[in-house]
Amino acid sequence: MESEINYIRQQNTRLIVQITGLEVENADVKVKYDEAMNEIMILRAELKSRIEDNVVENVRRAFESLAVLYEGGRSVGYKDVQRFEGVFTGTNKELTIGILVARFKKRFTRKAGDRAKVAKSNGYNIILTDEQNLYSDLIEYIKSNRLDGSNKNIELQFVEVLKELRQIRAELAEVRQETQQLRAEFAQTERSRSEDHHNQRLLENEQTRR
Repeated sequence: MESEINYIRQQNTRLIVQITGLEVENADVKVKYDEAMNEIMILRAELKSRIEDNVVENVRRAFESLAVLYEGGRSVGYKDVQRFEGVFTGTNKELTIGILVARFKKRFTRKAGDRAKVAKSNGYNIILTDEQNLYSDLIEYIKSNRLDGSNKNIELQFVEVLKELRQIRAELAEVRQETQQLRAEFAQTERSRSEDHHNQRLLENEQTRR
């Protein structure tokens, strides 16, 4: 059985929590698995609602624009960062944050980092980060880069919103732990079934020889 929670998939300022899992055929744990997956689906709906209704709206009120582009596992280079600067077109760049997200930070080339530094020197708020560090990097950026002198209270509000998102991630981590425990129980049940089947075959063979 495989079950995975993908925390971060962002595009066009929308955060989507996606949970995927394969069906379990073993009847001994099927009911328990269904109950657990049902709880996960309920949690997903609740978190998705909290993220979309509360966090995104707070972000939109706090800033004119928050642009997030997820690049996945591919390498991200100089031209990718340069193209990403286009999200600032038509916005107040002082109140706009652009976040370029890779699966891992090592996917950003050295030239991508150099281009991001140039963009920052030109007044663009660009953050290069990965899935694991998105929230912490964004919080740290806001703390160390006051976007506007009159916007301090809004910045603090945004930091609080991001802390809430980190709490949501912690809740999802607990769900992942529960599903891992369920996977272990399922594996144990499979081993027990296999041993019982093997012992039954041995018993039948012994009775046949008699």
